[in-house]
Amino acid sequence: MFIRLQLFSFFICFSSAVIFFPDTSDYDAYGLKIAANNLMIVEAQNDYTEFLIQFAPYTDNITEANDRSCSIEYNDDSQFVYAVALGKNQSTYNIFFFGEMIGLDKQNALTNRTFVGILSYTGSFNSIDCDNDFTFTIQFIPGAFAHQEHLVMVTDLIGSIAYGFSDLFTFSYTAATNNLVVNQNNSLSPSTSFLPFAVDYDGSLGIIAGFLDNGRNSRVRYRAAITLFSISASTAIATPISSWNYSASLASWQAGLTNVGADQYAAKFDMSVSINPITTQVLVGIQSINTVFLFSYTTTTLTLISSMSPGQAIGFGKGVAWLSYTL
Repeated sequence: MFIRLQLFSFFICFSSAVIFFPDTSDYDAYGLKIAANNLMIVEAQNDYTEFLIQFAPYTDNITEANDRSCSIEYNDDSQFVYAVALGKNQSTYNIFFFGEMIGLDKQNALTNRTFVGILSYTGSFNSIDCDNDFTFTIQFIPGAFAHQEHLVMVTDLIGSIAYGFSDLFTFSYTAATNNLVVNQNNSLSPSTSFLPFAVDYDGSLGIIAGFLDNGRNSRVRYRAAITLFSISASTAIATPISSWNYSASLASWQAGLTNVGADQYAAKFDMSVSINPITTQVLVGIQSINTVFLFSYTTTTLTLISSMSPGQAIGFGKGVAWLSYTL
């Protein structure tokens, strides 16, 4: 009898553990794995545990392109990179990245789980030295946290500071000083669970899109929300300024959606955000409702201008971008 109880207890403990082993071949999973600006293109390749980097000038000459490209291995094979980020007007060769360690129990609050880092190139561009001129700087988010299904990151325009957002914390990471500041709560939505899916930042103000938790007794379990915010690099506190919550028309096909399961990563719930800092407008794509929204924003307000949806389907809005800031 005692042996049976021991075996039963072992089975319960073993079966209750949920370990983070993401599909490393899925380049959509958990965030944007590619970023680009006028200096370089970078892609995080989790299936090969390496960063693929292509330096400008960009060319279709394969030989010249190969001479200006590098594959840099992660400094730890247990790292799963959620996303990479570059500044739009960057002048330094710093690449921000962040993610989680593979193989940890999702449910337990653990230290040394979520990491944020910088990969820097400091060598000559006359002859790219992939083996000796790249350096890693990596820090773990301090404190003990459970696994985060939703983490998003953005940099300022010049790529000097990265800002990260989850449902449990926000952070700022300054490249020049290697200074990581973490605010251990969700200051964007302190009273209601907010799951961030996409973010952009114009250097002063940001727009973040995600889902608010309506509670288990609500028919629509999660509702899409877009928030205008500011954030302090010195405190990593994000301050909400103005918010807009999506509400489907009763006669629309979207009215039947409940968004159940949005708390777990699924590609169908991906969102996208792109700010035009010249016109102070922003595009927000929510592909689960097959819709792209256009907003204008000021230092105090976020205003819906228009929206576009090609009909009942899914996918429209997975990615948005401006062809030109001045058109």
